[in-house]
Amino acid sequence: MQPQSPAIELKGITLRRGGRALIDRLDWRVPRGACCALLGPNGAGKSTLLAIITGFLWPREGTVDVLGERLGETNLEFLRQRIGVVGHSRLPEFHGELTALETVIAGRWGTIVIPPHRVVAEADVASARRELETVGMLGRAETEFERLSSGEQMRVLLARAVVAEPELLILDEPTASLDMAGRAAFVGALEDLHARRPELTVVVVTHYVEDLPRSVETVLLLREGRIVGSGPAEQTLTSEHPLQGFGCRRGGRQGSGQRPSRCALLRSSVARTWPASRTPAGADCQGAEAQA
Repeated sequence: MQPQSPAIELKGITLRRGGRALIDRLDWRVPRGACCALLGPNGAGKSTLLAIITGFLWPREGTVDVLGERLGETNLEFLRQRIGVVGHSRLPEFHGELTALETVIAGRWGTIVIPPHRVVAEADVASARRELETVGMLGRAETEFERLSSGEQMRVLLARAVVAEPELLILDEPTASLDMAGRAAFVGALEDLHARRPELTVVVVTHYVEDLPRSVETVLLLREGRIVGSGPAEQTLTSEHPLQGFGCRRGGRQGSGQRPSRCALLRSSVARTWPASRTPAGADCQGAEAQA
């Protein structure tokens, strides 16, 4: 029996624009069923990397394999049906009267309304209600989507993304526009979802360390299109890698009476969210640092 191919495998990919490397000789491997985080400041290359993985951008060098398919040699339309994507910047414009339940049901076909030629079976409704319950939104199932708060909408979109039973779920800064309560509720919903569907591969993209779910096992940290840290979350996030990734120097101090600096806040956030004593998880996302 052949071993199952990884969910994502990037080898030596490089993408340049205007003489600048947006992604520079990057290797990354994400096993099936893993929950991995892609971290980095604005401009690090996170969105570019997602666009490459989903086939909207093409690297000038290297190979991209997603769910066992080599990009450039496969039907992208069919491949994208196996991938769920959730992100505030990717929020569709749904019909004003569509309820939360109908929004999730429409996700079965990847449409923003339920197609008129489709018959909604009892199984479709039951599946949508089950996913809404998982993300804590079943009680709002009959509420119009546009009347939900931003945080509630994101949880409905999470349910919508998984109702189509994708093999790979990509979360592109889903908490970027949410308040603290909304961010906490979304992260909790994601943890419950992955606990119920451990076979689902999840990639969480963010620059908020505190928004990573507890199910995150490994981390890839980007800066200026290059890997500055990768490996188990407990090791990567409790080292100096996050500080390097966000442009902070090692050992910097905060003067008495001054407002906390960006780097001091990052140190505090990492220490509070990912204590060094946390028990390591078992999965292994691998990234190789690009050579100068």
